[in-house]
Amino acid sequence: MGKTTHGFRKHRLYNIWSLMKKRCYKPYSTNYLLYGGRGIRVCDEWRSSFTAFLEWSMQNGYTDDLTLDRYPDLDGNYEPSNCRWADQVAQANNRRMRKDNTSGHPGVHFHKPTMRWHARICINGKWVHLGSFDDIDDAIAVRIAATARKMAGKELTPCTKQPHASAVASTVKPSITVQTAAAS
Repeated sequence: MGKTTHGFRKHRLYNIWSLMKKRCYKPYSTNYLLYGGRGIRVCDEWRSSFTAFLEWSMQNGYTDDLTLDRYPDLDGNYEPSNCRWADQVAQANNRRMRKDNTSGHPGVHFHKPTMRWHARICINGKWVHLGSFDDIDDAIAVRIAATARKMAGKELTPCTKQPHASAVASTVKPSITVQTAAAS
């Protein structure tokens, strides 16, 4: 008996499924070290059946403008309980921390020249400086608030002074410092 033909071989969804398997199982793949090399796998159901992946995708909000996102566990496998279809904003906010991160929180780092904690967030490919803080908890709180505002679609408005700890929970007013995301 021959292979079942589903008619999707040239479809974007088939390409996503194929590349997902490639980066998890093919050591020659450009991204293998970031996926398969870290132990990330594809569940047996999806690995063996594009149709199963297609059905899950259609039942879970797939559209051509979304990307497959491993969520909530970035270190978890590609499986129905750990995947979602996400837009670029959600995908950008669901990232692993850099290896040199000293705060334990994305977007917050210790700036040695000033001996202060800095918070920043990436918006439309640009890094926006949120503030400079003596206390790590203040920097983390500002970053969390900025992420919440970004996810809610609220604009982050520039300000001329750094946010104070008392204002952290209710508002975020980032400074104007911007650099390209690639320079992170």
